[in-house]
Amino acid sequence: MFALCITMLRAQDRYTPPSNGGVLEYLHPDGTLKAVPAQDHSSNTGGLRLISRPGEEPRFAPIQKPQLHSLGTPDPFDVAWDDGYGLPGTNGIVHAILQHDDKIYVGGLFSRVGGIPAKNIAYWDGYNWYPMGDGFDSTVYTIAVVGNDIYAGGEFIHSGSTTVNRIAKWTGGPNWSAIGTGINGRVNIIVPDGNQFYVGGLFGGGVPGMNANNIIKWNSVNWVQLATGTNGEVLDIAISDIGEMYIGGKFTGHFAKWDVPAQQWATVGGGVAGDVYAIYPDGMNLYVGGNFNFVNGTTPMSKIARWDGFFWNSLGSGINNTVRSITKYNNAIYAGGNFTSAGGISVSNIARWNGVTWAALGNGANGTVHTIVTDSLSLVAGGAFTILSGVVCNSIIELNGVNWRQLGNGMNNTVFDVETYNGDIYICGNFTNAGGTAVNYIARKVNGKWMPLGSGTNQAVQYMEVYNGYLYAGGFFTNAGGVSVSGIARWNGSSWSQAGFGLSGGVNALQTHQGKLYAGGLLSVAGAPNPPHNIAEFNGTSWSVVGTGVNAAVYALESDSTTLFVGGSFTQAGGASANRIASWNGTSYSALGSGMNYTVTALTSVDTALYAGGFFTTAGSSAANCIAKWYGGAWQPLGSGTNGAVRSIAEFDGDVYVAGGFTTAGGISTGNIGRWTDSTWETLGSGTNDIVYSLAPTDSGFYVGGSFTIAGNKTAGRFTRWTKPIVHTVDEGWNIVSVPVMPSRWDVDYVFSGISGAVWEFDGAQYQAVSQAESGKGYFVYFNGPRTIINGGTPIQSATYTVSQAYTWNLVGSLSEPIPVSRVTSTPANSIGGLFGFDGGQFTIASEVEPGKGYWVFAIRPCTINIGP
Repeated sequence: MFALCITMLRAQDRYTPPSNGGVLEYLHPDGTLKAVPAQDHSSNTGGLRLISRPGEEPRFAPIQKPQLHSLGTPDPFDVAWDDGYGLPGTNGIVHAILQHDDKIYVGGLFSRVGGIPAKNIAYWDGYNWYPMGDGFDSTVYTIAVVGNDIYAGGEFIHSGSTTVNRIAKWTGGPNWSAIGTGINGRVNIIVPDGNQFYVGGLFGGGVPGMNANNIIKWNSVNWVQLATGTNGEVLDIAISDIGEMYIGGKFTGHFAKWDVPAQQWATVGGGVAGDVYAIYPDGMNLYVGGNFNFVNGTTPMSKIARWDGFFWNSLGSGINNTVRSITKYNNAIYAGGNFTSAGGISVSNIARWNGVTWAALGNGANGTVHTIVTDSLSLVAGGAFTILSGVVCNSIIELNGVNWRQLGNGMNNTVFDVETYNGDIYICGNFTNAGGTAVNYIARKVNGKWMPLGSGTNQAVQYMEVYNGYLYAGGFFTNAGGVSVSGIARWNGSSWSQAGFGLSGGVNALQTHQGKLYAGGLLSVAGAPNPPHNIAEFNGTSWSVVGTGVNAAVYALESDSTTLFVGGSFTQAGGASANRIASWNGTSYSALGSGMNYTVTALTSVDTALYAGGFFTTAGSSAANCIAKWYGGAWQPLGSGTNGAVRSIAEFDGDVYVAGGFTTAGGISTGNIGRWTDSTWETLGSGTNDIVYSLAPTDSGFYVGGSFTIAGNKTAGRFTRWTKPIVHTVDEGWNIVSVPVMPSRWDVDYVFSGISGAVWEFDGAQYQAVSQAESGKGYFVYFNGPRTIINGGTPIQSATYTVSQAYTWNLVGSLSEPIPVSRVTSTPANSIGGLFGFDGGQFTIASEVEPGKGYWVFAIRPCTINIGP
């Protein structure tokens, strides 16, 4: 017997912060024990497990989840990219779902999930989709967890170069491994029973040397046959609440139970007259679904029935076609399959039974529902559908209480522009679905959900701009919300209207300047001579030509206090030479030096400089690859520029950010986006996997739109957010740290990179290992060496910490900006003392609260500690 007892801080120890101790001070960094004093000790070792192996010293280690596969080689600065905008669902069919460890595993026949490659199996962690190693070369029909391992079965033969033969195990790393020699035929179902599991399918003999037809057991070491199996395919297996095993399928009787004393199969309730696809145990009841019309020989029951251990019971008048899956959620039975009626009520492939009547789930699913599972908190359905209950979801969807939601919040096609209007985020582009909501080329985000703008437009929207209280949208569309328009329309927050008359053609760019709205593109103003003009101005009522226009398309507009800048593919402006870029002073155009040799697609004014991006390789007389700065009457390159077109430029926090379709900037790998610091190029983590068209600055970073599906090594469906990360350092050994932002997730291994063990909080009496961090709290963490911690997320200007006990020490956190300790107060007032930091293994009196650090503070009474503002 091994025991550990450790004393914690006593209430009278008021004048010195606790040591980094509790259980921590008696453990070496590797988890082995130091010498423990002889006096009586006690401590909470929650979050730890004792490891004791022959020949090894006992040690404690944090309870950790398996290491999961990532999208690629991660970059520490990828934490700055949001991970809440992945594409929904798969590009194929989902046959299997497993809810386990806060994740949803899916298997089926697909090659992509969330917009990324995944061979027939993947998982969703609540934020992102991830492939599972090399996946499989054919369909996955079942996924199960046995112990800490994930098992998959189906028709596949290989996982990458590994032969697995229709069943394989995944232990949390990138690779799948075989179970013996595998199974010699299709695996339909794997059901765990303790540390062993049962396999059902369509196979003869099962494994070499055995006569296990269509069903077999793995006892964690060897395969074991159950009599000689069945004379037909096994489609489902269920273990009842009292441990009895039932099977359903295409064998004689179609529904059977394993008779343990007799070691043979026995038909249950006289069997059913048709194939059984689904069995769901519920207390003493078993719900059975399939394509049968009778049970016990002659008793009519259509496609679904309940067996209570003695008799068959109907569920109303049943269902009119095949039931493929059954589960229970919120005290109701859910059935999925390919049917159109349940209890005489019109439904579509999914229905709910409340014990008395059947009900539809909205408009149902527009394709077969193959599987429904639940973990009591939510229900997840998968199949061959793209829409369920009105939500565009692509083969998989989750019901959380009363609302259905797709797994992914991205767009189904390119985002060209991002704008803020009346406090909401608006996006436009070539998409027709935003976060599972049907939209037409333009959408807004309201309370975290994407919403349409009426019926949208009839073609892609290229650009947006706010002017005189309206949101103006430009493109090549002819209809907006049912209103006939020509390339431009305005939105007042609830409806569309025309933006004046007389503009024809298409709009690529919009810009406000000196009280007017300017439009650039391939367009003409009605009645004006010498069309097309390609640039026009709007005074709120009517359009007019800007001078005599330019001689080719306009792709970019920008304004400073006195000048409008125009970029595009033109070579003349106002009849005079102007190569791809010009300025307008209100009366005439001027060239900017000798301009560029190819198209300009992006312009941004920063202080007294103008930045231009595009497809060019020269600016003025200088070599300038796709990006250049106009300053002091001359063009200047930005280092060696980029190796592909620049589509958007934005200034944030004193630096210039450049995005487009390039893989390097200044010779370094950038992934379509980079930062220019006035002398050097820097990366933004691993960037994106495809073109970025729009950067929309915010107080903490910017929104990003484009054609990408990955950003910062996370799935991102053409839209995401980047926030400037907060960087701080830690020393080797114990450190007090905190999370100075609101991250997209709070997992401790996500917010504290490079940790060497558990993360400890202190509740005023004892230490406790935690898996989730919180704003406002400080934590003790051990690092094997000096590290740089990078936190990405929304900046926080204030935080609170609740003290529940008098005369206690408490660990509090920090904010996104440094603040003096005088801004750490309490309610009621005068409840706390000064703050103590922990630096170089020593406690120090703090004068400032630094981002990323944690601090001890003593409270004499229960109170709320206010950190800032």
